[in-house]
Amino acid sequence: MEKSVTEDPKNPGSYYIKIKVKTNSKLNKIYQDGDIFRVDINSPPVKGKANSAIIKLFSKTIGIPKSSISIIRGHTSHTKIFLIKTPEMTIQQIIDKLYLGN
Repeated sequence: MEKSVTEDPKNPGSYYIKIKVKTNSKLNKIYQDGDIFRVDINSPPVKGKANSAIIKLFSKTIGIPKSSISIIRGHTSHTKIFLIKTPEMTIQQIIDKLYLGN
């Protein structure tokens, strides 16, 4: 079984979040679908608008600056991996915030 959120063992406080994205949705929301987080975003997949909107949604939901979040894989794909750097939080706190953020 694959995990949606994992910690970088070489960099404590750095977490990878794997998501599947649906663009042009009515609402911006994060939810779990099996073992993966899904993100519905109302932005179109044009010129990075959806990626920027996802970063903004993660920032607001987790409560960290947008500068602590970057996309590392899947810039033009529906499946993406984000890197979140927040040494003051545990992996469980991040998962809890993603669950409760909606």
